[in-house]
Amino acid sequence: MPRVKVLFVCDAHGLRSRVAEHFAREEAGALVEACCAAFEPTVIPSGAPPVKALAGLGMTFPPEAVPLVFDLYREGQTFDYVVTMCHDASVTTCPEFRRSVNALFQRKAVSLAWEIPDFRTIGGSDDEVRSACAALCEDIRGRVTRLCRRVVVAGEA
Repeated sequence: MPRVKVLFVCDAHGLRSRVAEHFAREEAGALVEACCAAFEPTVIPSGAPPVKALAGLGMTFPPEAVPLVFDLYREGQTFDYVVTMCHDASVTTCPEFRRSVNALFQRKAVSLAWEIPDFRTIGGSDDEVRSACAALCEDIRGRVTRLCRRVVVAGEA
C-alpha cells in the first residue's frame, strides 16, 4: 500500500515545516511520506538562537533552504495532505500564502491550516529561547501526532 504523502509548508524560512516533517517521520515513518517547503525559503544561520535551541532538543537540519513550494508544484509532485503553517501576526502575507498554496494543491490534497508562531519571533535569554522553542515543538508534535493518527484511522495508510 502506498504511503500517504504530507507536505508541510511555512510562509517564511521553513523551520516550522522542517520540525513538522521531523515529527511526522518519527511518528509514522513507515506510513507517511513527509515533505517540507516554504513560500519564501531562506537559509537560517546555524548560530541563530532557535536553531541552537532546536539542536539542544536533538533536532538538526541541513543548512540549505527548504524547497520553494512552487517548485514542488512545477515538478508535478502531488500530496494527500497539505498543511500550511503560518501565524496570524503576519497578517499581510498569511492570507496570500494560504490562497496560493491552496490554489496549487486544492484539487489533489486535503488542506489544513495551522496557526503556528514563527521560531524567529522567539527572543530572550538562552534559557527563555530554549524553553519557548521546546513548547513550540511540543505544539507542533501534538498536531503532527493527531494528523498521523487521523491518516491511520481513516485507513489511508
